[in-house]
This record gives sequence, structure tokens and C-alpha cells, in this order.
Amino acid sequence: MSRDKFGLTAKQNAFIQAYLYDSNSKGNASASYRLAYDCSNMSANAIHVEASKLINLPKIAQRLEDQTKENEDKNGLKDQ
Repeated sequence: MSRDKFGLTAKQNAFIQAYLYDSNSKGNASASYRLAYDCSNMSANAIHVEASKLINLPKIAQRLEDQTKENEDKNGLKDQ
């Protein structure tokens, strides 16, 4: 399993991108998880549990925070 410079897999990056940018799943961990992972044999509760675990992983949480800050800075939304 290859990882990027942040130590994240392609699926973890897909989850982050969906969580931050996808119009149908933005801010929704379970919906983002469904886009990034195969959930065909999972119950809604199982998806919720796995999405919660994923979003709370230190590497994922840090990347979400960093990307959010980068977007705010780029769009001039940071506090002055």
C-alpha cells in the first residue's frame, strides 16, 4: 500500500477530498467514507463507525485542519 508524503493512502486522500470539497458529502464523514471506500456489504451503522474512526486518526485530522487553513488563507478568510 503506497502512501503520500503525509503518510496517507489514496483512499484516505479520497476521503479528505470528499469531506472538504464534494458538494454531496462536504462536512459529512459517512457520505465521504461511502465515496472513498467500498461499502456495499456494510450497514449504515458500520459506515458511521468506520468514518468516525477515520476522521479521528491523527494524520487525517491534521490534514483536514491543514487543508482548511490553506483554503482560508488562499481565499482571504483568515482573521486579520
